[in-house]
Amino acid sequence: MARNEINKNSDWETRRQEILIASAQLFAERGFDGVSMRDIAAVSGMHMSTLYHYFSSKSLLYDDVCNWAFGYSSALSLAALEGDEDIVTKLRRYVVANVRFLLEKGSAARILEMELLFKMSSSALEYPSVMVKPVARLAELLVTISPPLLKTFSAEKLACIIWDVIYGIARYTAANIRVINQAYEELDIEKVSNDVWVVIKEILTIESPD
Repeated sequence: MARNEINKNSDWETRRQEILIASAQLFAERGFDGVSMRDIAAVSGMHMSTLYHYFSSKSLLYDDVCNWAFGYSSALSLAALEGDEDIVTKLRRYVVANVRFLLEKGSAARILEMELLFKMSSSALEYPSVMVKPVARLAELLVTISPPLLKTFSAEKLACIIWDVIYGIARYTAANIRVINQAYEELDIEKVSNDVWVVIKEILTIESPD
């Protein structure tokens, strides 16, 4: 089978999701303009007519890929921040979940990165509402522990800073390892999560057992 070839026995929604994931890898590697529907059909192992049966245009397919990437990331964050545990446990889980996403779901992370950078360059565009929810939830939790930085930043801004730290360390580590070892699978998620957690604890001035 071709790389990412779609299982022809999958039901409609499953097959559609498989196409999204396969095309996300192409968009992440080449950008929107560098990918054609023919490329997507080839990597998915299907005829063009079949692909158009699921997605009527490349633009609509790309929009759905972006929604998938944003939604996947947001769902992980929200799930990590829920539960009856204390705030520190939830924050730690949030860090691990996002590090894992950034290191294991490379194409989704790259799509998210491309879209966020694009939206930052255009003040007329707003972030998808699905991305606002985890920031709001994290901000709510930060208020309960009242870290000193809340005197300088709003809770929402501090939540974004925490995400920036997670993103920066995880993506920098991944890039370094790929350049040096050419082996993406050698990424140590636990170690990267621990490195991020050390920084987060300093930013929030919190104590937690290591």
